[in-house]
Amino acid sequence: MRKALILSIVLLFFTTNTVLAFNPSYRFTDQEKDFESGLYNFDARQYSPNTGQFIQPDPVLNNLTDPQKLKQQTGQDLEQFLMDPQNLNPYSYTKNNPVNYVDPTGEFAAPIVTDVTTDIFFFNESLTDYQKNSSWGNAAALAADTIGLLPILPAGTGGLFKRFVKSTANLIGMYKMNRIIKAFKVSWNEINSIIKSAENAYESAQGGLKHTKFLKDYSLKSDNELQKAIKSLEENVRSHIEKLQNPFRGAENFADFSKEYQKGLIEHWKNDLLRNQEQLNIIGDIFKSRS
Repeated sequence: MRKALILSIVLLFFTTNTVLAFNPSYRFTDQEKDFESGLYNFDARQYSPNTGQFIQPDPVLNNLTDPQKLKQQTGQDLEQFLMDPQNLNPYSYTKNNPVNYVDPTGEFAAPIVTDVTTDIFFFNESLTDYQKNSSWGNAAALAADTIGLLPILPAGTGGLFKRFVKSTANLIGMYKMNRIIKAFKVSWNEINSIIKSAENAYESAQGGLKHTKFLKDYSLKSDNELQKAIKSLEENVRSHIEKLQNPFRGAENFADFSKEYQKGLIEHWKNDLLRNQEQLNIIGDIFKSRS
């Protein structure tokens, strides 16, 4: 039994690393990196590698007036907590000592040790997670860390399990997202065709067929106002093209919609692209008529 359990943990460890290898967003201490801001997501707050600090204050400090909640989060009573000045530094990462401490949630730095203290810490972490959200993943993690209090499983097995569940869910989500993008992605040929069909928008508006009021209103605007409108419309055109190339850019929960609604959204974005491109061309021709 013991050998089987150890083998399972070893397989779990390597499987987890394999799954994580598919997602380059997860880097520093297995936290997700936002490539636009350069910050790492530690759930409770974000970490800046440039400054070596969190950019938000430690939420644990909000519980100094609630010793019971403080002990639940940190495993320390108020007196113990206040004895370490680094605990009162609201922005420090791992008490400014990442060699000896870890902070997996962005809430409290825990010592890197291999004795029973680690088992108790991870048990408290899993218990808190389960109390906040009684999902099956948190329940399994709590069960594993409960067993971890006995000399059967390595410390933090529950955390490893949650990491595995989260990574597997991410991989499944990525696979599902890629399938949907492939099914609904509008080809560049079609996008170029939509843009090309807007070429005669100015003449159409002059003939009273479409965008007549738009032409009339914008013919009265100053050059500066027209330039601002062009900039806004160009941004709209880029945005609609991105949505047609990747529907999740327009609706993060696109996968949750019915197929009919998904198709309707795509058509809506096509119409938006055509309208904005037509309006952009009309303003461009207004400029030409003034020169």
